[in-house]
Amino acid sequence: MSKDLTSIRLIVTFFPQLSNLLREEWLDGRISTEMDMSHCIYYHLRRRMPDRFTILSNVTLSGITISKQSASGSFLMPDLIIIDNDRNESIRILFELKLDNHSSAFPEHIHAPIDADFRKLKKFAANPVLGKHLVCGFFVYLYKCSKWSEREITAKIMEKLDHPKLKAIAVNRYQDKNGKYFDDLERRDTDRMLRNRNRFKVGG
Repeated sequence: MSKDLTSIRLIVTFFPQLSNLLREEWLDGRISTEMDMSHCIYYHLRRRMPDRFTILSNVTLSGITISKQSASGSFLMPDLIIIDNDRNESIRILFELKLDNHSSAFPEHIHAPIDADFRKLKKFAANPVLGKHLVCGFFVYLYKCSKWSEREITAKIMEKLDHPKLKAIAVNRYQDKNGKYFDDLERRDTDRMLRNRNRFKVGG
């Protein structure tokens, strides 16, 4: 495959396509955890990017906190970052990832971990050092819900993020790439197929 994502702008514009690739991977059973999601994003970006860019996971950003207390000695860890080796390894894009195992989207249930990720992203975007180089921060949300559409959830997330450098990708396991909902039988079959894909019994 050609290395066609040769600029940060092209990487950012690739994300609508990435959302459908994540949908395919999820429905094929290749995504069961947030770590699986991280691996899939890494795979689809790395094979399309030249060596100018490096993707790293769970890096430490020191001197930053989501609390109002002193940031001395504190740190936050984005799930993924993309650095530009031609610009002194500056962080250009970062990600927070959330795979929601509830049977409804986050407006319908307690979502403290998701809110924490929103606050982290806003802290990253507002940081005076990081903000000089950061082009975009993504919140990638995989969920399953027959009530809240991807368009509605994306709008809800953007309200929460409320920053021009932050974007949302929402992928609903119960919608196809054209936005059409699965019927009841398709939803049940999908849930049955993907249930407990990250647990295997090998003993008594």
